[in-house]
Amino acid sequence: MRKNSDFNKITECWAYSKAAATGLKCICSDTITEEVEVIQGIIRLPLEKEEWKSTLKKQRLMPNENRMIAVEMIENCGFDLHSEVIRIEQKYRENLHEKDKEDLK
Repeated sequence: MRKNSDFNKITECWAYSKAAATGLKCICSDTITEEVEVIQGIIRLPLEKEEWKSTLKKQRLMPNENRMIAVEMIENCGFDLHSEVIRIEQKYRENLHEKDKEDLK
């Protein structure tokens, strides 16, 4: 199993969550971080051909009434774009602050 950096985990979670919020059933490898399972519609599977075939045959789009619930769940988990921009901005500010401290030494 591969190790993900925090950035990769955030990117994977954000991409799968947004796709699921549009009503898409997202099926991904179980090597993808389990944090992607924040809402219904995201399924992690081992890389076994028969399991994928069986799962793909069963899946359909989420009903429209579930879409707003999915969007709410994404926002509550902090995977909406606004929250991510704020979080990344804070990281940059922290890094700049640390660099400034080092430069003053």
